[in-house]
Amino acid sequence: MVQCLDEGVVAAVLLWNTWDSVPAARELIAQSQAGDLYIDELESRIRPGGA
Repeated sequence: MVQCLDEGVVAAVLLWNTWDSVPAARELIAQSQAGDLYIDELESRIRPGGA
């Protein structure tokens, strides 16, 4: 997974062959844009297969 940041806010998430992770990626973007998630919390937020 790759996160694209814009001024410290997640603007996009690049996933490949991990369709189960799409809802979690959307939630991650929403939380970041709302100010409820910080860069240092991103690692391991989305795991392959959505687990």
